[in-house]
Amino acid sequence: MWLAAGVIAVASILRVWSLLTPAAQIDGDQAVTGLMVDDMLSGRRQYIFIAGQRYNGALEQWVQAAIYRGLRLPRNPFTLRLPEVAWMAVAGWLVFLIGRRVCASSWRAVVATALFAVGSYWTLWKGNHSDGAYPSLLVVALLALYCALRMADDDRNRLWWSAALGFFAGMVVWLGQSGAELLVPAALWVAPIYARSLRPWLTALPAAALGAAPTLLWSARHGIFAPLDTGLNTVPSTLAQRFDHLAGPILKEFLGIAGESGRPGWPYWLQSTAVVAVTIGYVVAVARRRRGIASVLLLRPDSRSPVDALLVSVPIVAALYVASPDAWGIIDPHYLFTYTPTLAWCLAAALPGRPAPLRAATTIALTATTIATALVMLVNRSSTYLGGSDIDLRAAVSYLQAQGERDVYADFWTALPLQYYARTTLNIAPIGAGRGKFPATTAAVARATHAVYVSSPRSGRTGKTPDIRAKLLARHVHFTEHTLGDVTIYDNLRPAVKPWQVGLGPRPPT
Repeated sequence: MWLAAGVIAVASILRVWSLLTPAAQIDGDQAVTGLMVDDMLSGRRQYIFIAGQRYNGALEQWVQAAIYRGLRLPRNPFTLRLPEVAWMAVAGWLVFLIGRRVCASSWRAVVATALFAVGSYWTLWKGNHSDGAYPSLLVVALLALYCALRMADDDRNRLWWSAALGFFAGMVVWLGQSGAELLVPAALWVAPIYARSLRPWLTALPAAALGAAPTLLWSARHGIFAPLDTGLNTVPSTLAQRFDHLAGPILKEFLGIAGESGRPGWPYWLQSTAVVAVTIGYVVAVARRRRGIASVLLLRPDSRSPVDALLVSVPIVAALYVASPDAWGIIDPHYLFTYTPTLAWCLAAALPGRPAPLRAATTIALTATTIATALVMLVNRSSTYLGGSDIDLRAAVSYLQAQGERDVYADFWTALPLQYYARTTLNIAPIGAGRGKFPATTAAVARATHAVYVSSPRSGRTGKTPDIRAKLLARHVHFTEHTLGDVTIYDNLRPAVKPWQVGLGPRPPT
């Protein structure tokens, strides 16, 4: 137990350090949460979901606002993301507690904790982000799985565990449907109990309604059931395309051996070798655990282990992922983030319960190699980071303020970080995507008689860089151009034009 606590403490220190690296510069999604916290602290607006969305509950932003108010921390991207470090530390402890039951060994559980906490570049990097409900969703989903495991082995308090399981499952409905990935093994494990008695249902269902209360109340007020109408505009795709995407780049990123498009990461041939090895290992594990897996599938409570439920959940989760059209237009496995502990548990469960010295040394060496890979990939990410630095963005804000400018247009990935640094001194509206995040600001810029335009390499994050300069020249708009590092400002436009008038995004609805 103390060893697991030490692993989590070291991981937390590494996470805090990583927030100071160039790779941790604030982006558009994280700036949205920072601006939400500003609104909540000032009383301008309160949130149930992430701004402009009908999914991803705002629990993390409520916690961030409470910490800012209680501790009087300075407002900056570093302090904004410190609560994420705490969320991931709690998640690490839950991974250890569940790992002792899943892996049937404290030794294996510690290895699983290390692999989860700092063994995957993807988990390390994504877990530090304040861009939705992902770390909080992970904690809640882990709590649901823990309650399911306890419910099966604690007859005296079974109804209480059922109520707790229902409550956390309801919270998953609010925080994000991807949390259902850990509810799958939880449901598989407790299915025999619910199939044989009505009493657990009588405690679980009311508790689930309570956990989902924010979503249910919002849905009743707006006449839209939020979980079934997220409002995402996803590019059409086929099941085959999504499966190919999952089995290729997404799986490699999920395993922590590759970044976006394979870089940073292991050599391509080694990435493919690792995927094949993991696939073979899974098939072998299923063959060895076939009796326990059969018990899980037939809802028999005997001759099974929690690891059997995890193994059964793998193809189910993969099928759910492929079935979702929303999984197509993403470049990383953030919709699989809550499922990452499963990989750590399954890898650790394959280790011997009481390893001989040579096996122990080999296990430690492999774990250390995995952790080193994650840290090297994190450091190398700074060289592939798309975008003007935060220093350049702050310089652009200072310039605009000095020039007496008030209204600004920029691409989403530039606009929202600019707005975060400008606070309320500027109104910055995204061009195209993200206009609904803060509609009052977008409307204020649309009403302005003139506005300036700002661009930076950050806008190329999605591969669709809006060429503001070319669009203005094509419409014979005269302007003054100022360059501050990687940020370019176009002002003194003659005539004053709106983005949709020069082909930069559609006209906003009136």
